[in-house]
Amino acid sequence: MVLRILGRYTTGLDVVDVRRVVRESHQELNARINSLDEQVAATRNDLLEFSAQAQKTLNIITSQLSELVAYINRGGDNKKGESSSSRPLPPPADQIRDSGNAGGRTPDFEQRVEMAQRNITERVLDADRREILLQAERDREIRRRELSGSKRRRRH
Repeated sequence: MVLRILGRYTTGLDVVDVRRVVRESHQELNARINSLDEQVAATRNDLLEFSAQAQKTLNIITSQLSELVAYINRGGDNKKGESSSSRPLPPPADQIRDSGNAGGRTPDFEQRVEMAQRNITERVLDADRREILLQAERDREIRRRELSGSKRRRRH
């Protein structure tokens, strides 16, 4: 009879132990799920930022490409938005010849494409540099505000 009571008691402890282990496992899984949820949220945020930056870059490239097409269509007569003179545009063959080559040699299509690509690359790099400088200035301003705020707190 005592063995039966002890058997039930140990079985009861086993159930309590199993429940404790299950509860701990459940808490551990919940912690992992929460961690994964946070990682998913961070990844989504990174993706949104990347998408916004990609869209900004696409807009810049599209703008530069349209300027390049307009430049090519003008024949290079009006560089970088300069207004045209009152004289009419020369015929297309003369436009290429008068484009400013020192040797009198006209650039072929590949050379014009290379020049345009260099121009686009330089403009993109300049835009990136300006963006980096602006971001650095914003960061400095934020740090300055944070420092001035912490000084105020220390005084009081």
